[in-house]
Amino acid sequence: MFHILVTLLDVPVEDYSRNKSAASAAQATNALFQSVTSDASPQRAEQHSYAALCTVWSELFNFIKQSPADHSAMQRLVDWIVELRNLKVQTLHIWNRDIELWTDLPLLGPEWLEWIEEYYVHPEDGKSSRYKAFRDMLEKDGGYALYNFWQ
Repeated sequence: MFHILVTLLDVPVEDYSRNKSAASAAQATNALFQSVTSDASPQRAEQHSYAALCTVWSELFNFIKQSPADHSAMQRLVDWIVELRNLKVQTLHIWNRDIELWTDLPLLGPEWLEWIEEYYVHPEDGKSSRYKAFRDMLEKDGGYALYNFWQ
């Protein structure tokens, strides 16, 4: 997952396009997800899906943590999420609910809240600006709202 996001962020500005670069990263993310969750047992597939999604979102949060709020990397990460949401792949059964992978961005909201709490991100400190910037861009460009303590 790390390599997929590094590749996305390393595309030179003049060569970057959401339709090409972010879509390619989304396809690679889906291929990686499918490779670690393709188990015949539904119970094991659900466990693997949960773990794989947590890994995807944790990598995203690590990149947000390291990127300045106004850096182009933030927009590329949002573009990647938008392109993920465009993939119509399969339905997962998580927490006794059917959730569309990737359309519904399963577990992103709960993982976001855990990340914020775990790393003690508060509106008063300088770290919060990058998280707020990402959250606001995702809501504006991706149509997905991440709720947290900054409401």
